[in-house]
Amino acid sequence: MTLKKNEAKKPFDASTVILVRSHPKESIQVLLVRRHQNQSFMPDVYVFPGGKLEKDDCDPDLEKLAPGSSKEDLCQKLGESDLFLSKSLGFYFAAIRETYEEVGILPGLAKKNEQISGLELLLQTDPAKYRTQLHSGFISFKDLALKHNLKFNFELLLPYSRWITPIEKPVRFDTIFFIAKLSDNQKASHDRIELTESLWISPSEALKRHQAKNLPLMPPTFKTLLELAEYNCVDHLMKSLNSSRIPIILPELFNSAKKQLAIFPNDPEYSLQNYKIPFYSGDISRLINKNGAWQAKSGPL
Repeated sequence: MTLKKNEAKKPFDASTVILVRSHPKESIQVLLVRRHQNQSFMPDVYVFPGGKLEKDDCDPDLEKLAPGSSKEDLCQKLGESDLFLSKSLGFYFAAIRETYEEVGILPGLAKKNEQISGLELLLQTDPAKYRTQLHSGFISFKDLALKHNLKFNFELLLPYSRWITPIEKPVRFDTIFFIAKLSDNQKASHDRIELTESLWISPSEALKRHQAKNLPLMPPTFKTLLELAEYNCVDHLMKSLNSSRIPIILPELFNSAKKQLAIFPNDPEYSLQNYKIPFYSGDISRLINKNGAWQAKSGPL
C-alpha cells in the first residue's frame, strides 16, 4: 500500500556539516565519517557529521555566543521567512554541537577571540577531552560553550542544501546541510561510539571508491559529492554559496527486484507538486542503484 503524504511521519529537525579543506594534490577534500553498523538509522555508511536538534540548541542563552546573527537574518539564509524563526539559531548550534561530539571540531569558531586561546590549544592536543562527558550527559554543550565563552561567526558556517527524508520512511529528518572550512588549528578525531572511521578524501576519490563498492553512500551524500567534485578550490566553493538560495530536496524512492531509484524535485516524473522545481537538460535529476552503487542520471530513462 502506498503511503499518502498526509500519513507520513513528521521529520525531526537536524543539521549536517560538510567540512572542507584545501589539499596541495587534490585541491579540495571533505571529511566523511562511517556510522557504526549497530546504528538504527543509516548503519555502516559514510556520511558527513551531524544529527538532530536538541532542546538546548535553541536556548536563548546561546544567542550571546553568536553576536551579530539575528534569527531573522538566519531564517533568510536558511530559505524560510518564519517557519524556522524559533529554531534558526538552533540549526546552527546543532551543527556545531554534533560536529564537536562526533569528530572534535568546532565549525564556525570565531578566529579572533583571545578568550578561547586555551580551548584552541586543547582542540589541537586533545579534541575529545569533553566528548565523553557530553555523551554521558555529565555536561551539556550549552554549558561547555558558556563556560569557555565561545564565540561563533556564522559567516563561516554557510547553508548549502536542505534534505527531507522521503515520506515512505518510518524515521524521517528535515536536515540543513552546512559547509564549513576547517580551521588551521583543529583536527578531526571520530568518537568511536557512533562512528567507526573518519577520513579526509577528495569528492572524486570518494565517488570512485563508491563505484568500486568499498565506500557505501546514501543519496544525499552521493549527490553532494557529485556537486563538490566540480570545484577545484575551497575558496571558490565558499564564495559561490554567499548568494545562493539553498534547494529543498525531498526525494521520491522506488524499489524493484533489480534496482533502487531516487527521483529529485527537478525530474520530469517527480510527483510532489509542493516541492517540484524546473528541469533543465543535463541536470542530475535521479539516481539509480544497481548492485550496491549509485549512478547519476539526467531526466527519465
